[in-house]
Amino acid sequence: MNPRLMGIIHWYDAESKSSERMIQAIPSDKLGKKIHAKLRTAGELAMHMADSVRDLTATIETGKLVMSEPMPVLASTAELAANYTSAAGRLLSEAKKFTDAQLNMKYPFEMGGKIVWEPTGFELLSGYICHEIHHRAQIGVVLRMLDAKVPGMYGPTADDM
Repeated sequence: MNPRLMGIIHWYDAESKSSERMIQAIPSDKLGKKIHAKLRTAGELAMHMADSVRDLTATIETGKLVMSEPMPVLASTAELAANYTSAAGRLLSEAKKFTDAQLNMKYPFEMGGKIVWEPTGFELLSGYICHEIHHRAQIGVVLRMLDAKVPGMYGPTADDM
């Protein structure tokens, strides 16, 4: 396996476990609680993360950038976590099949008929991990604002002290 790809796979494997922990920390009774007009709910963020994982997997499978319609938020934290974990596992499995040609291939991203980003496969994979970390951090902010426990990702949080 390409060493760069191996590094990305190991990185995502670790980050996906942290994302699963963050999703599992969302209280089911607060999945739809809106804390700010310009911020998604924790449930919406968790679904967006899973939807994005599925889109990235479809992109790897088809060789074309896929952006699907968002799925509705699931009813419970357990369902959200299982949904995300399943999608992440499938992505890890598919990413292992990525060829050197796919890592170097360009994946044009269009908005409004214009190409706004044209990452290589490597940039797409690493960019996606950063995208997931960003949304996972947003869930952490939402949890804090809801007075829910925020799990540590890279070390303990104030809740762990």
